[in-house]
Amino acid sequence: MAVASSPGFLLEVAALKTKLVQNERVQCESGCAIILALEGFAIWSTFPIVRDYLSGCSASSYHEARRIKNQFQSIDILQPPS
Repeated sequence: MAVASSPGFLLEVAALKTKLVQNERVQCESGCAIILALEGFAIWSTFPIVRDYLSGCSASSYHEARRIKNQFQSIDILQPPS
């Protein structure tokens, strides 16, 4: 039996896309911008999907900012830790 590496995360892409479509609709109807906070959601493998629906990202560190720049091409909020 193979041992899974830890930590491991499972994500249902269809459910993610459903939520992203809802967020996109809220942005369009309200005129607001919804951004991804890496502190709350950092499954980097989904960034190619997420960037098509959300307005941008927030970063709280240099490394997060670099990741966002590479994946999303823009950084909306950079909040250095206090």
